[in-house]
Amino acid sequence: MMERLILSVDGGGSKTCFLAAAPDGSPRYHAEAGATSHKSVGRRKASANLHEGLCALKQQGLDRKSLMVSVFGLSGCDTPADREFQMELLRKEGFREDNTILCNDAVLALYAQCLPPGIVVVAGTGCICVGIDENGQMHRVGGWGYDYSDLGGGQWMGAAVLSQALLYCDGCRSYDPVFDAVMASAGVCDTKELRWWAADIKDQTTVAALARTVFETDSPLAGELLEKGAGLVALQAAGLLKAIRNEGQGGYRVVLAGGLFHSEAYHGAVVSQLCRLGGVPPADIVKLAHPPVEGGIRLGAQFLSKQKDAR
Repeated sequence: MMERLILSVDGGGSKTCFLAAAPDGSPRYHAEAGATSHKSVGRRKASANLHEGLCALKQQGLDRKSLMVSVFGLSGCDTPADREFQMELLRKEGFREDNTILCNDAVLALYAQCLPPGIVVVAGTGCICVGIDENGQMHRVGGWGYDYSDLGGGQWMGAAVLSQALLYCDGCRSYDPVFDAVMASAGVCDTKELRWWAADIKDQTTVAALARTVFETDSPLAGELLEKGAGLVALQAAGLLKAIRNEGQGGYRVVLAGGLFHSEAYHGAVVSQLCRLGGVPPADIVKLAHPPVEGGIRLGAQFLSKQKDAR
């Protein structure tokens, strides 16, 4: 008898994880491919990477007929137009809408750590806060674009320190030790080269990589930027909690996910300010401890359970 499985796909801006597992979470097939965010790599490359990962599962022996439900948490699933494009990709790969769940990849991070209600704060290259209330409705704050949203994320932090470093290079502000770290990260030796390097930046991940200079440098400016960035993240998370609490009762778990939270200083600053701004007990704030792709399996299992109850 064919084993019945759930497919989970965690599609990020740098890589995509594929996992087919039993409803209890027991893994059966796993694969990785490149980014499937069309906003990071373009539509053609996103489509090719999705196809590559699905083919890898098939080569391992996964029979598509064994899938009861498929969950795709894809970065860049932000607007109705994004959703339609991504759903069209899935239809071309043979997935039906009646047993396919498509959502932003941040949702998987929440389910990986705890079942709703709750919120997840993802701080990596960008920053997004996603919450699910007691009625199962999704709410979102942030993540609408690097240049004007994603506040407090890696790109924001990197751009903030780089802009100050360039002011120093142009003789418009005083020296701060973090500027040496910026030049070292950029691989340049002097202020003239840093200006040339900055003028040639082609992608946001290069800017986001400078965030670590803020975390690793003990200086007045680094401390100021860290606190400001953490405050912006906490402000967004607190706003999301307020919106959800207006529609439900009780406390909510807050899951912190993304590469920036590897910095203990950043993590501590966000927790401190979130407790103050959002009235969240420290015990309700947890760091993501499981791969987000596992959250898709839990979401799929919940979907199947609700289907069964409805019959």
